[in-house]
Amino acid sequence: MLCQFPYFLHDFKLFFSYLILYSVGRFLIEGMRTDSLMLFDILRVSQLVSIALILIAFTLIIYRRKSLKAEKSEELK
Repeated sequence: MLCQFPYFLHDFKLFFSYLILYSVGRFLIEGMRTDSLMLFDILRVSQLVSIALILIAFTLIIYRRKSLKAEKSEELK
């Protein structure tokens, strides 16, 4: 893990992983609260924001992975 750390930071995976884990934790904690603003009587607004952040982070991880693969393949040519 430590030998891959600079690559891990360069790829922004560390930040996006933190964003995903934070959003999952916030989603679960907000589900237990009783004083939150409800949206459609199913989800709370903060839970919807957490879901959006999870989807955005996963999308950006996939996008970065594909763009780095394309850059590496161009370098090899």
